[in-house]
Amino acid sequence: MMRKADGKGGRKALRIALGAAGTLAALALGALTVTRHGLVPPGTGFMIRARAALSALEPVPYEAAARRAAGEADLDIVASPPRDAVDTRDLSFEGTGGALPVRLYRADGAAAGPAPVLLFMHGGGWVQGSVGTYDALCRWLAVESGAVVASLEYRLAPEHPYPAAVEDALAAYRWLLSGGAGTDADPARVFVSGDSAGGNLAAVLCLAARESGLPQPAGQILLYPATDLSRTDTISRAKYGSGYLLDAEAMDWFMDQYVPDRAGRSDWRVSPLLAPSHAGLAPALVYTAEFDALRDEGEAYAATLAADGTRVALRRMKGQVHGFASTNRFSRAAYRVYREVGAFVREGKLPDER
Repeated sequence: MMRKADGKGGRKALRIALGAAGTLAALALGALTVTRHGLVPPGTGFMIRARAALSALEPVPYEAAARRAAGEADLDIVASPPRDAVDTRDLSFEGTGGALPVRLYRADGAAAGPAPVLLFMHGGGWVQGSVGTYDALCRWLAVESGAVVASLEYRLAPEHPYPAAVEDALAAYRWLLSGGAGTDADPARVFVSGDSAGGNLAAVLCLAARESGLPQPAGQILLYPATDLSRTDTISRAKYGSGYLLDAEAMDWFMDQYVPDRAGRSDWRVSPLLAPSHAGLAPALVYTAEFDALRDEGEAYAATLAADGTRVALRRMKGQVHGFASTNRFSRAAYRVYREVGAFVREGKLPDER
């Protein structure tokens, strides 16, 4: 005679099934964290593997229009804007090469009265990227800082090689100093920032402002910046220049578009690390990623600034790859950047000074 299964047997079977599912999930997540040179968070591991699979299936040719389209599609997938409402205004001002577009961001509910200004230059190897592709990141910065964020649509190579982007960055800075962002913005508190190629432009801007007799920015925020285009032999480039989203081959192509004359890459306006002096510059908040080909030159720049008396806070983000601040759907570390940058802009104090 068959016996009716009791509740204990059913619960035991369920526990076994859940345990097996949990083990499989843990193994799957564990597999995502393993790379050739160390462990990354699961979300980062997923991005690395997804990019490799997509590149194998449909490689993006080294052609500016194709690279720009691919970059826009990538950021749409990995970047999520904040839920907070943010007002935007699209304006333009006159630069050396004609009218330059800029998008201003101000979070709803930001404190009344003139706010700090944050000039942002997007990444993309001086070839790709746009105000639109970095919209989510700028919205986060506006929300966390309470500042007026000014995202610059600078001219891109190869149509406009160096020094076009540098000229545009300086023109935008002068425009903001003159009150171009409106009565909600305080022209005496202009911060400059950028990621990757944009970080390069922000660093160059501070040096150029000093050389031109312009006031220094209130601060410079450099997200995994390119600081030395004259050399390709750093340890981080050798270790992480393949398989970690930013490949050395792509970096070489970007540099060829931006500065075709290789001899010109030793100019500090291209490679800010090579400036003869880094004294008297704005306090710097520098972020690097552990698994990034640009890590060593970003950290060398922070060390050089500090050696010449500039206040610096350096953050190497463990387990992260190039571009992580724009990948908040997959990287929780992005939110730490938003918070720390926001506090720096609000208070004018580096994280270690608070």
